[in-house]
Amino acid sequence: MFIYFVFKQTFYFALMLSSQTIIILTNLCARGK
Repeated sequence: MFIYFVFKQTFYFALMLSSQTIIILTNLCARGK
């Protein structure tokens, strides 16, 4: 059960990080135009 909790936290953190990265890339592309 503890392993599942750690996995869920890691997955959520990675998802949040990737979404932030996508937002930053989108802003850079929009600014470049």
